[in-house]
Amino acid sequence: MAAHYFERSRTYPVSEEVAFDRTLAYPLPKLFRHRFGPIPAIKDVREQLGDFDTAGDARTIVLKGGATMREELVEVDRPWVFRYRITDITGPM
Repeated sequence: MAAHYFERSRTYPVSEEVAFDRTLAYPLPKLFRHRFGPIPAIKDVREQLGDFDTAGDARTIVLKGGATMREELVEVDRPWVFRYRITDITGPM
């Protein structure tokens, strides 16, 4: 199955480091409180141990409607990029 990419951007008057740190630490249920394209809003985050800021960190995302997915950080290169992988999708989108 081909990979799908979604992208969204906005400009804020802060340094790259501050923007990176705030974005990575921002609570997902607040960031994605509304549907974004084919992805429902996020209801909850489970199984996150500590900060979510290091490659290998993983957590379970619960979507409104009950679907779940596993998110794992696969690369963190502060302040330039963080990449994550979504797996184990269950339930309806």
